[in-house]
Formats: sequence, C-alpha cells, structure tokens
Amino acid sequence: MTNSISGSSRSRGDILSDQSTKATKTGDVSNAGEKQVSAKTSSADTVSITSEANKIRELQSSLANAPDIDLAKVESIKQEIANGNYPIDHERIASNLIDLEKALS
Repeated sequence: MTNSISGSSRSRGDILSDQSTKATKTGDVSNAGEKQVSAKTSSADTVSITSEANKIRELQSSLANAPDIDLAKVESIKQEIANGNYPIDHERIASNLIDLEKALS
C-alpha cells in the first residue's frame, strides 16, 4: 500500500514497529508508538483585542443594523418616474444586460 502523502510504501504499523524497536534498543521507551504531548496552561493567560478589531466589530454591527434598501431613494425615483422626469437610458440597460449574460456564461 502506498502512502499518498509521503509516497512511502511503508504502512503506519511498520513505522510504529520500527520506532518501538529503536526505542527498545536505546532504552528510551517513551518514544515507542505515538509521542505523547502534554500542554500546560496557565491561569494567567489573557487575550486582548486591538483597536482595529474593535473598529471592525463596530462596523459589522452598524452594517448589520443598516437597511439593505435605501427607501428614501426608492421613493424619490418612483416620484421622478411618475412625473415623467426620470430619464431611462435603454441602450445602457441593454448593454449591461448583455455584459451580465456574457459574464454568467
């Protein structure tokens, strides 16, 4: 069987067996099999947030509370259309739709 990461044809069992044999020969039995890792944690560990992170958090909060649609602008455009004062550029609209279709395909 081939190990796809390292390209080695040795199995995990073979490698562990070799480690065990080496540990027995050297008298270091703590390295036999998989190594054990112990992590010590201190009760004095602290985390501090930078001013940039605080600004990002504030911006995210304000964006989350902002409306997705500017209702005042929508009403203004509706009034302009109703009064016949809103110019519609049919060529620009058609060109942008064609560009969108090209981008999607």
